[in-house]
Amino acid sequence: MIKQIITASVLAIAALQADAAVSKVITCEVSGHRLTGEYRGGPDEEGLVISILGTKFKVDSKRKKIIQVYYEDGWATFENVKISETSKFTLYKFKYTGRYSDINRKFTYNFSYRIYGNGKGEAIMKQSADVQGEFVPMQAKGNCNNV
Repeated sequence: MIKQIITASVLAIAALQADAAVSKVITCEVSGHRLTGEYRGGPDEEGLVISILGTKFKVDSKRKKIIQVYYEDGWATFENVKISETSKFTLYKFKYTGRYSDINRKFTYNFSYRIYGNGKGEAIMKQSADVQGEFVPMQAKGNCNNV
């Protein structure tokens, strides 16, 4: 009986270790937050872009269709992420929809986070819907680990 318990325990530990080894978490730290066009929103351009794009993002190979983005107050998890691959990078895309309370207009943020094979990372946000003509895209670039 003891032998069976020990064998089962060893197998369970081995399975957990093998499962952990298969999981690959890639974390990217981005900086140089900027708008890619004419700015119309106020003096704190970098702060505005950081508040929308975050300063880090990470993906876990075991958690498909999920990306986490780090903001001032911690990690936010976004689900139903579309993943596509090219010869140069893996792209993680998702949309975030809401309504501006001050002007009562809908918005849709189209986020894309890229992880390049050379260890570089990029975060981009473009807005669509009701206020398209009043907005410019945002971007930040950086480095990723564990690529």
